[in-house]
Formats: sequence, C-alpha cells, structure tokens
Amino acid sequence: MNRRASTFMIIFFIALVMLIFYLVSLQNKRASSEFTMSQEEKSHLGSYTELLKTYEFHSLKDSATRAAYESAASGAGAPNGYWISYSSVTKPELWMSESNISRYAVVFANSYLSSISGADFGKVRYEDVGDISMINIIVSKPDLQENNGKASADEGFLIEGKGTSPMVVKAADSGEESQSQNSYTTYAYPLRYWYLYRKISDWARQNLPSQLSCNFMTTYYGVGSGACPAFVIDEKYVDTIAESSINLLKQSFDSDVECSYTLPCKYAKTEILCAPPVDCGECNLEWPMSGCPVEDSKAKCLSGQDSGAAVCESPSEVPKPPEQPQVELTGVNREPNQMVTCPYSPYGYGEKQIIKFIMNVTCIDKKYQQPVGSSGFENLKFNFLVHVYLTRTTEPPKPECVCPVCEPGETPPGNNVEPTPPPDNPPDNTNPPEPPYNPPFNPPG
Repeated sequence: MNRRASTFMIIFFIALVMLIFYLVSLQNKRASSEFTMSQEEKSHLGSYTELLKTYEFHSLKDSATRAAYESAASGAGAPNGYWISYSSVTKPELWMSESNISRYAVVFANSYLSSISGADFGKVRYEDVGDISMINIIVSKPDLQENNGKASADEGFLIEGKGTSPMVVKAADSGEESQSQNSYTTYAYPLRYWYLYRKISDWARQNLPSQLSCNFMTTYYGVGSGACPAFVIDEKYVDTIAESSINLLKQSFDSDVECSYTLPCKYAKTEILCAPPVDCGECNLEWPMSGCPVEDSKAKCLSGQDSGAAVCESPSEVPKPPEQPQVELTGVNREPNQMVTCPYSPYGYGEKQIIKFIMNVTCIDKKYQQPVGSSGFENLKFNFLVHVYLTRTTEPPKPECVCPVCEPGETPPGNNVEPTPPPDNPPDNTNPPEPPYNPPFNPPG
C-alpha cells in the first residue's frame, strides 16, 4: 500500500511538472506571437505615417505652386487687380502678394488633405489627416534685388506650412495610434512668379501709361476770334499710349515672357474753351477782330486805342499757360495741329483735354510649365489692370482792356454809329442828383 502510494505520488509529481512546463511553453508562445504582431502593427503604422507625411509635403509644394498661379491671374493681391489706378501707382506691396499666395495655398492644401481623410488601408486607417492652418511665403525685399540681371527669388521661393491639428494613423486590430504634427518647409520651383512681379513693379513705379498720356496733353491758348492752330486729341491717341507703354514693359523682360493688352474702355477728347465777349454796355462799341495769332499785340489794343493809353494793356501780358511735363515717346509721330475757332468770342480761346482708359494687361512666362490646370501643364500668367484718368485745362486769356467811358449818346471815335437821340419826354431833372465824376474820354492825336 505504501509502495503504491509512493509510486502514485511520483507519477503525479511528474505529470504536474510536465503540465507546468506545458503551460509555461504555451504562455511563451502566446507572448511571442503577441510581440510579433505588435511589432508588425507598429511597422505598418510607422510606414503609413511616413507615407502620409510625404504626401502632405508634396501637397504643400503643389498648393503653393497653384496658389502662385491663382494669385498672378487675379492681380497678385492688388486691390481689384489695379496696379495703376486713377493715374497713381497702386501696385501690391511685397507683403500683400505674399499674403495673397498664402491665402490660396491654405485652401488648396486642406482640400488635398480632406480628400484622403478617413481612408482605410485594411490594417491601418487614416483616422485624421490634420490640417494646414498657416502657410508662410519666405520672400524678403533683398530676395527681389537684382544682381547681375537676376534676383535670388526669380526661379522659386521657400514655403513654410504648419498645422494646429496633428495627423493620426490608427491600427485596425489593436487600435494603436501614431501621431505626427503637420510642419513642413519646402521649395516651390521652377516658378518665376517673383521675376514677373518685380519687373511689372518697376514698370508700374515709372507710371509710364500716365506719363505718356501727359505727353500728349499739350494744351494751347490763343488771342482773337479767327482760326487758330490747336492740338486736338481723340481716342486714337489712347491706342498709341497703350501700345508704347506695353512695348516698354516687354523690353524689360527676357525673350521667354510675352505681354499683351486689351482696352475694355477708352475716351479722349479736346474741348475748346471760348472767352466770353466783352460787353461795353450802352457805348454800343464793337471790338475789332484782331485774329489769331496776334502778331503785334502792342500795335493795337482791342479797344482800338494806342497801346500807350492808360486805360489799355497789351494782350501780350496775359500769363502763359503752365509748363507741360515732357516724356520722350519713341517711334511716335504726332499729327499736325488742327485749326479751331471760337465763333462767339472775339477775344480768345483755351483748351480742356481729357484722357481716360482701362488697360487689361497679361504677361505670360513661357520658360516653365506646371501641372496646375485641369487639362495638364500650364504657363504662369500675370494679369493686372491699369486705369488712367487725366484732365488738363488752360483757360482762355482774360481781356486786359477796359471799356471807354461814354456819356449818354456819345460814340467813341472809329465807330460809325449814330448817336442815340434824346427821348421825346425827358424826365424832370429839376433837382437831379450830382453825377459821379468820370474822367473825359480823350481820343489819341
């Protein structure tokens, strides 16, 4: 009995030891399997996280490129697209163009990210792709300064993008997550956005469309009532101004940039301003027609008196019109002056000239292309507006002569006009008031 019990205990102990070894081995296998699975999931998470980061990096570069195209086509941030408005330079400053590119780039970047948000790849899932909340265009004024005909930002520029919400990649089985903050710096190239910007900025700073318009607005004034030569402008001069200014812009670019323009509206006109006729009241005096131009204004005054008379001044002393700013127009020939008259003015005329037009300018860079269009690769297209509105007025000369003093019924010499007869029933002047003193009219000679 004791031997049997001893044998049973030995067998039981051996079985217990074997069971313990089996359980330990099973646990080790399970732990090893779980460890292998965990490493595999982490590897998947890491690879898909890096894949997503690479996608976001290239999306940021592509977004900045598309934004540069969009900004250039809409005026590069200039208010309403105008680089010259009402004949004044209004081009966008550097920070305005940078902000304009950033604004478009943020929209494009987040649109790319949202297209893959929630994507499921079996073992992993893009739980959240995060966001790009800020894009900074890293371009400064020194980057636009030309050195040996080129600036450092002519061929491309840096972009820095950051987000507030991180990307989250999640394992499908274990639910384990991998997170990474969106923060990238990339280079947008080849892209000559800032090359076109600085060349057009230099052109706008010179304000050539307005300067060339001023060159045509040479106003005249004349003395007399005959036909006088005057420079009269019309809308055909606007075409000349636009063509000349665009040619000067073209010359600033290399051969890879082409510029063209349209004129949605244009207006140019010369208005002749006539001096009012001189009224001498009851003297019934007709002023002689001195003609235009007055060759010898000192020989005879408009009153018919000698130039030495105290009551008359020479028309040659009329102030001259203001000096006109001159800008050389290459290859432009003016037409001869036109003869104009002021039929209702015996004294003279002046001029008022108006030029106003809107010019829609497009400059296309054909050196590089980018796949930003729905149909494929496209060239960078800079589009902007110019609005010129100018007026110039030279008033007609004012008469310097005064009317001679005439007693009732008296006619100045040189005018064969019958004196006015006295009335049939003269008024009762028993106690007439004492008339004011008037100096006598003494004819010459």
